[in-house]
Amino acid sequence: HRRSPPPKHDVATTTTTTTTTAATTSTPPTTTSTTKSTASGVSAAQNKATTPTPSTKNQHNKNATTANPLPNGQDTHSPAPRPPATTTATSTSTSTAEKKKAMIRTDLLSYERVVVKCIVNHLLMETSFSTFQGFYNLLKQEHVEQILAALKSTIAFLSTFNSDLELQKKLYQVGFKAEDGGLFKLMDQEVEAYGYCMQMLQIMYRGSNPNFDDSKAADIQLRETGERIFKRYINNKIKMEGKRTKESVRLAKVVSSLIEGFDSYSENQIKANMPTFFPRMLDIIEHGDLSVRRMVAKFMRKRITPLLPFAVEEEEEDQNDNGSR
Repeated sequence: HRRSPPPKHDVATTTTTTTTTAATTSTPPTTTSTTKSTASGVSAAQNKATTPTPSTKNQHNKNATTANPLPNGQDTHSPAPRPPATTTATSTSTSTAEKKKAMIRTDLLSYERVVVKCIVNHLLMETSFSTFQGFYNLLKQEHVEQILAALKSTIAFLSTFNSDLELQKKLYQVGFKAEDGGLFKLMDQEVEAYGYCMQMLQIMYRGSNPNFDDSKAADIQLRETGERIFKRYINNKIKMEGKRTKESVRLAKVVSSLIEGFDSYSENQIKANMPTFFPRMLDIIEHGDLSVRRMVAKFMRKRITPLLPFAVEEEEEDQNDNGSR
């Protein structure tokens, strides 16, 4: 038998196989270290990406703002600022005050506007008094006090204006003149307001409102306001030395209305008010107009004479005088 020759080994193949085997055998350690280094690099890259630098933050905000714009240039990351309420209220009140001042300045340059306001004020006072007189028994105390307070506020304003001579001279220089060419005053309205106020207080003093003690509420107010009117009328007559003026004529009507209202007082009310008004009536007898003096004489005969501690026979003397004539 022949022996078969031994197989020939290729040197290149053997070398390649051996190299591959060696490479295969040494690959796992190399792969593991590479994987670790790669993982470390990826982790560092992720951390770097997660923690942006200041420049990156600015760029991010800029991109976000550009990508999601809001009205008025507001940023999506910051809430819209609210305007302070105080500033708005202050600016509103300031603008309102400036408008009122501008209106007042305009009125002072327009005689027609002042006249129209005076007429409107007159109509308001007249309407208020008519309402008060017609529905007095239905009004509550707070309603009565509101009407009186508004009327007294009008009186205070008119009295201040009429007594401010410097203001009247300034108005005169810009064209505000009375009908007679003198200083512009609101005397008629002031006296008219006094008259309405006194009539309201006298209605209250009679005690006809069932909703509150109106007589007590009007007691002190009536004496204070009435004495003020009496003194003003007497001082005006003394100052003008008995001459008749528009103011004295108006005041005479108010005083006469006040004295006429005394006639409806009860005896106790007469006794309570005479310590205040009786001295003023004596002044009227000395300085007042004839019509007012006659009104005082009539009141004294009718209401004061019965209260005297002695009898008066004035009526019989008048009859004897008339008979002798």
